[in-house]
Amino acid sequence: MIEVKNVSKKYKEKVALSGCNIQIPRGQIIGLFGSNGAGKTTLMKCIMGFLTFEGEITLDGKKIDQSNISRLSFATGDHSFFPSITADDHKWFYKMHFPMFNEKRYDALMEFFELPTRKKISEFSLGQQNQFEVVLAISQGATRIEADVKEQRRCALLPQGLDGGNGLFGMPATMCSTGKTFTRFW
Repeated sequence: MIEVKNVSKKYKEKVALSGCNIQIPRGQIIGLFGSNGAGKTTLMKCIMGFLTFEGEITLDGKKIDQSNISRLSFATGDHSFFPSITADDHKWFYKMHFPMFNEKRYDALMEFFELPTRKKISEFSLGQQNQFEVVLAISQGATRIEADVKEQRRCALLPQGLDGGNGLFGMPATMCSTGKTFTRFW
């Protein structure tokens, strides 16, 4: 479970979060809704440890740090990959840097989205880049995945096929602009 206790964050004098409290059990899909500047992305960045904050955030009762951060993954619409290398190069990089990287899941998702593996990411369309961001986040091997979806039309959150750890750990069952539905990946 991810537990956020009394978390507050300011950017200079602008309050982004004030006394935020939330519990997110494993396998549960939650939606953070609010206008621009409401603190949705700030909360996710605090959970990932990208920002300093006041309060406490734990994963299964332990502070999130180097010992357990690999259990979390964060997909953002800001595209946190290397644009000048191919999808295959990313796969190699992730295999080297994430011990729990799931190559079988990666290959299945790449096939599902019909994404090219030998094309530079900078040559992908914006939609393909968004899909690739999700592929990397899901394949990393984390047990908790946060997705910062900027436009609702890109992803629909439909909880299907959640199977207690063998599937997508609470990720959407209908992904991005393909409209394809799946219930399970290995």
